[in-house]
Amino acid sequence: MVFQAKFAIIIPALIAGAFAERIKFSTFVVFIIAWSTIVYTPIAHWMWGSGGWLGEAYVSTSG
Repeated sequence: MVFQAKFAIIIPALIAGAFAERIKFSTFVVFIIAWSTIVYTPIAHWMWGSGGWLGEAYVSTSG
């Protein structure tokens, strides 16, 4: 859970670097809430959730 939370926090921060000082803080907060709710949560569930179809399709080749 902490691993997923790190990605949920760092991805919007990286994206925000592209438009730093060009938007208001309230708009940025709305973006973070929308990102974590609409985009990140479903994809994280598909990958790491129990029975997630991306997790089942992923095959590690790292040994």
